[in-house]
Amino acid sequence: MTTLRSGHIIKLMPVDIETYKTIRDNLIKNNINHYTYKLKSEKTYRVVIRGLHASENIDMIKEELQAKGHAVRQIVNVLHRTTKEKLPLYFVDLEPQANNKDIFSIKYINHVKVTIEAPYKKKEVLQCKRCQRFGHCKNQCFRPFRCVKCGNDHPTSACTKTPESEAVCANCQGKHPASYKGCIKYKQ
Repeated sequence: MTTLRSGHIIKLMPVDIETYKTIRDNLIKNNINHYTYKLKSEKTYRVVIRGLHASENIDMIKEELQAKGHAVRQIVNVLHRTTKEKLPLYFVDLEPQANNKDIFSIKYINHVKVTIEAPYKKKEVLQCKRCQRFGHCKNQCFRPFRCVKCGNDHPTSACTKTPESEAVCANCQGKHPASYKGCIKYKQ
């Protein structure tokens, strides 16, 4: 156990997975504000498939990958950012297994030449959409909600702030939304 930031945060580092799960379950059961990270053994192994047509049947892709020994959790056809049209690009999430890296050697899926590669790493700082703090995501956060627009203790979807009123940052109380990249807390 370590104390961070002059006593405001306590970091627990369990010695094994069972201890981690016990601590996490007790924190959730007792409704204690905290966040955690996903265990490496629970994380999916994500790859990108390029070269398949955008209208390709996802179930066919899944069947072919499973026939080649990969346990597929999910396949998502990527949509264009603005037009929302399907792109010839697929995100594939594999269950954690020893043979996950073998997927990069696959050259053909459904008789179509494909390229399988690792997804690009995002260069942005990770920000929680629940508590608006940096360094973790909402899936593992059990802290109270903080609004991205007004900084109050409610989900952003329940915010009643009008467009004319000034935004308030949940992190620094500045006059901007919590997602603003110029925020002093974001830069730190």
